[in-house]
Amino acid sequence: MLACVLAISAWTQARAAGSPPHEIWMTATLDGRKVGYLHYQRSTVADNVVTDSTLRIRIARTDKPLDIFNTVREVVSESGVPLSFASTTGMSDESSRVAGKRNGQGGYDLSITVGPRTRTQTMAWPDGALLYEGVRRAIVAHGLHPGTRYELSRFDVSSQTVSRLDMHVIGPEQVDLPGASRELVHIRQVRPGIRSDAVTDLWVDRQGDVLKLALPMLGFRLELLACDRNCALQPDQNVDVLKQAMLMVPRPLPQLLREQPLRFTFRVPSHRDNPFLDTDLQKVQRFGRNVWVVDTVPIRKGIAQNPTSADIASNDWLQSDAAPIRALARKAAGAASSNAQRMLRMTRFVRSYMTREGASVGYASALEALRTRRGDCTEYAVLLAAMARAEGIPARVVTGLAYAGHYNGQDGVLVPHTWVQAWVNGAWQEYDAALPRYDRTHIAMATGNGDPWKYFSGIQALGSLKLLDVVPGDRLGDSRPMLPSGSGTANGSASGSQGGTQGF
Repeated sequence: MLACVLAISAWTQARAAGSPPHEIWMTATLDGRKVGYLHYQRSTVADNVVTDSTLRIRIARTDKPLDIFNTVREVVSESGVPLSFASTTGMSDESSRVAGKRNGQGGYDLSITVGPRTRTQTMAWPDGALLYEGVRRAIVAHGLHPGTRYELSRFDVSSQTVSRLDMHVIGPEQVDLPGASRELVHIRQVRPGIRSDAVTDLWVDRQGDVLKLALPMLGFRLELLACDRNCALQPDQNVDVLKQAMLMVPRPLPQLLREQPLRFTFRVPSHRDNPFLDTDLQKVQRFGRNVWVVDTVPIRKGIAQNPTSADIASNDWLQSDAAPIRALARKAAGAASSNAQRMLRMTRFVRSYMTREGASVGYASALEALRTRRGDCTEYAVLLAAMARAEGIPARVVTGLAYAGHYNGQDGVLVPHTWVQAWVNGAWQEYDAALPRYDRTHIAMATGNGDPWKYFSGIQALGSLKLLDVVPGDRLGDSRPMLPSGSGTANGSASGSQGGTQGF
């Protein structure tokens, strides 16, 4: 969800330089149901262009409300040179903040705050990267003639990342907006990804202002539509995003079966590449055009990438060098004599330490999870990963799917889930503090270092997958999966996983 929030914010902050103060309101919808709004305004102050935007999204997880907000201010010179920027994002009790200002040496002094901790650094401006006013000007400069294609690089303030954007002008279209119909120009933006591309459709006026935006999110269609203030601030409707992302399992999976190797067969949309990871406990194969098979197997050393320095380091979200994290890890590990024993003890500790009153927490850091003891599987995982790193054990946060016998009113489903990989005995072993035990229904889709921006971008395939079959481990010797008719395979040949293990 957060990656979509950033994508929306990225396109709604520009207006022609020198224009009088101007504001635009937009309503946010998921499959036509209102879930929030965006408000931005722009002014010229002392020959500088100032843009401010506020995006608020309200969705539900297991029928509990989740509020997400993102505010951004950017200041550029009249010629488009970035002078300063700031962003605040709220997903839990604590907000994260980023602020940057151009210094006298041509670089930028950054301040990054997550919860109670702030760090500073200096960054060089990425070559060719544009803030949003620069993007708007580029859209106008390249023209709105159908068939026009060009590339842009965009700097995102909230995540401090640069994205390459492939822009394709589709052409003018009549667009229905709340209360009005406008002729706008349709532009398709593609952000190339490691395993699939992210596509956003924009409809702009002749000044390059975005008045409609659409992109897929967890199986929904997320849209922003320009309207008046009263329209944008209408009450939101209840939309449970987890229900869309759950996958019905075609046969019961009792606990004894979940403890042995399993084969899962998925249908993946044709526009997506492999959404799954090859890990030391998971083997991925492709059968035909859009069918992927995931075998959850006994440990296989050397399949996934060995740990790097990033897998042991403290960072903004896994604050493993913080005294409270280190003390909690020591308490949990006790007199354990091996890393395997330490991980088991810390997993059991986090399972009992945390409460399950956290569906309204969007994403919290390890320190916040330690302080509040609230959260869902994500907060369990970031706390456990930070504790592992505090004990000198390389650890990653894993995002994917896991089986639930009953969840959110449904029986026998795969649900979005988060757990931990830790480097133990020369392999990436997996630990789940949020469930009673780790089992073979855990299907990894992404690994990361606890950064929410990368976490959310790694799970965009959720909501677009279909589970075709689950086969017990005694049939893993079959050369090909049992596929229902209409599965969309081009042939019966299998190929190895494409993309390999991609960490963030």
